[in-house]
Amino acid sequence: MVCATVVQLVNSMEKSVSNYAAANGGSSTTVIVSAPTWTAPLFRFYKVNVDAGFNVAEKSASCGMVVRDHGGNVILSALKGFHAIHSPLHAELSAILFGLDTIKAEGLLVSNS
Repeated sequence: MVCATVVQLVNSMEKSVSNYAAANGGSSTTVIVSAPTWTAPLFRFYKVNVDAGFNVAEKSASCGMVVRDHGGNVILSALKGFHAIHSPLHAELSAILFGLDTIKAEGLLVSNS
């Protein structure tokens, strides 16, 4: 079920990006370059960072995630590979879901439901 949700989300996001580009005179892109920085979470909170790489030829992706505390200490890190990935956006969304699933499985995600 998660896979179908990711594909639907990717399709929706790609349509939104296309609509935005069309409304703003085409597909021109503005690139903003800045030095990467990491901002610590509040005390007693964790921060989850994820990233993904996409292989166009193989339609595959890999991702990594790291969980850090307010002091920047690594609490958890993990890697995963994916198949049947259709775009860089699909890869990034899969990485986000992987990060959420991982912290939930490790008991780091607190939910009211």
